[in-house]
Amino acid sequence: MDFEEFWLTRKRWIIGGVVIISLMVLCLLLIFHLPPKHEAEDNDFLRPVDNSSANKQNKEVSKTSHSSSKIYVDVKGAVNRPGMYCLPDGKRVDDVVKMAGGLTDQADAKQVNYALKLVDQMMVYVPQIGEAVANNVSTTNSSNPKMEKKINLNTATLEELQTLTGIGVKKAQKIIDYREANGLFVKVDDLQNVSGFGAKTVEKLKDNLTV
Repeated sequence: MDFEEFWLTRKRWIIGGVVIISLMVLCLLLIFHLPPKHEAEDNDFLRPVDNSSANKQNKEVSKTSHSSSKIYVDVKGAVNRPGMYCLPDGKRVDDVVKMAGGLTDQADAKQVNYALKLVDQMMVYVPQIGEAVANNVSTTNSSNPKMEKKINLNTATLEELQTLTGIGVKKAQKIIDYREANGLFVKVDDLQNVSGFGAKTVEKLKDNLTV
């Protein structure tokens, strides 16, 4: 039997054997070169935990949550678009004035404290040139100890209003009823619009009031 005859009669067996051997060699190479799965898992288990990274993530989440809180501020007076605006907590008067379209040509910018930090339910009133506004909200600094002693007509409770000289339960209730029916006081002199409060009475109370 010559080689050609040998090849023709047994080529299928030879080719099949070569394929099987090749597959076996490939499987052996994969087995010996890939790390066992459980070994990789053990390495992850033994790896030290990076606490600083975890703390950093927690701080970032906390910071994002805090920065996402909103406040509402009512802007009145000499601005181009008066109204109520919603801003992220931590913004300043300058930010809300820009949202309101900026100051009009008649606005008295000297009476506006742009650096004042905004708080929820705050009213920012921008006066016109020549307008005298006592204790304008936009120029009030809460760190001023004198301002802390004053009674805010827009936020004072019934009990707080009664601490004013000559103000009893009935007059205090009239102030609260007025602001609930007509909105917040723009300036202290607006107290004259409340029944029972004349110009002289308001003048006496003026130093102890704010809006």
